[in-house]
Amino acid sequence: MKTEGIVRFDHTEKLVIADNLQSVKPMYGKASISDAPSIISRTLGLKITGNKSPIAGKDFPHVDRLIFFFLDGFGTSTVRWALEKFNLPHTQEFIDKADLDVITSTFPSTTSTATISCHTGLTPGEHGVIGYTQYLSSIGTVCNMINMSPLGLKGRSISDHVLNSTPDLIGNTIHSSLTKDGVKSFYYSPRAISKSGLTKITTGSAIIRPYLSHSHLFTLLKSDLERERGQSLHFCYIPTVDTISHKVGPYTEETANEIESIFHMILEFSKNLNTANTGILISADHGHTVVPRENIRDIAGDTKLRNNMICPAVGDLRAPFLHLRKDTMGESVEHILENFDGFAPINFKDAVKKGLIGPCDLRKLRFGSGEDIVIMPPDGTAIFDSTLSTLDPDSSEIDMIGMHGGLSREEMEIPLISYFRNR
Repeated sequence: MKTEGIVRFDHTEKLVIADNLQSVKPMYGKASISDAPSIISRTLGLKITGNKSPIAGKDFPHVDRLIFFFLDGFGTSTVRWALEKFNLPHTQEFIDKADLDVITSTFPSTTSTATISCHTGLTPGEHGVIGYTQYLSSIGTVCNMINMSPLGLKGRSISDHVLNSTPDLIGNTIHSSLTKDGVKSFYYSPRAISKSGLTKITTGSAIIRPYLSHSHLFTLLKSDLERERGQSLHFCYIPTVDTISHKVGPYTEETANEIESIFHMILEFSKNLNTANTGILISADHGHTVVPRENIRDIAGDTKLRNNMICPAVGDLRAPFLHLRKDTMGESVEHILENFDGFAPINFKDAVKKGLIGPCDLRKLRFGSGEDIVIMPPDGTAIFDSTLSTLDPDSSEIDMIGMHGGLSREEMEIPLISYFRNR
């Protein structure tokens, strides 16, 4: 089974956080999922703003219709392992006839952060959404940034009331920009989440196409492509690789079979495209790493940190953010270094200097202060704060095998697969 194509074009770089941590630097403006809007605009032959040269200056051929498959949790390491371990003929056939680049996620490498960057071109430091959960000082509570609602209040969307309009939060989306240029934009999402807070703020003026199954998705996609005569973007969000990776594990037969099932449909669909002027791009928000349950540290009982924190630890288990009381950062960092073996605390100022969250004005942080810190766990470990269960009872149990949010190669490296029939 050939797998050399998985690493044929690798644009990632290592990053030094601590001696014991092997980290990958987010490649904003060069080879990151935040460069997706620039790539999409270039591929549709449209003018882009700024001087970004994504994917090391690589240019894709211009097309009139572009299909973008956004596979949640589809990390490079997962697909490489699946191809080496199992016979995935359809996945291999599609990769063999396409180009494959290895790019990076954002930091944190999590869905809410990376998805917003993918739709807007903004770095986390610019759009301000930095984790699965986040403390918003404007309303004084912790929010789920997928639902865009306070923990325990799933139906109370902060995007309607607190965050005001979409541009105030994240700026223009690729969908809004394309609409202004006369290009139709379609967004395909599982029906159950087609009205979620994250979907609402990232889809802009796109035409929403809720689907019930993968076959339903491809039926809708085929119908829209056949009907549209002008230029169009067809953005397809598929969450199932992530779901299985969380619950069963990223390096399992179940996840491999899910990848093969998706690529079987993509492959057959690509063979039946009735126009040579249609391109396909496939990428992801992040990958996954495995953390044994016994390596998840609950900091709810750490009295020293608890006294210094203004709220429970938020973010992701592989990238927990600690919002600290004034003048407690120094002693908090010292406490972590002495009592959390191998864990690396980083304050926001250093995170900006290291390029973790992209350009950022520390005086205008939407997500904390310059004295707050993020903890980087070693490989195979994570941090959990069970006091979140006081806000949301569903937060009291950790039932995940695959995790993400950190800077490891498994979490950060994602594929960008490009297929153009007329090439």
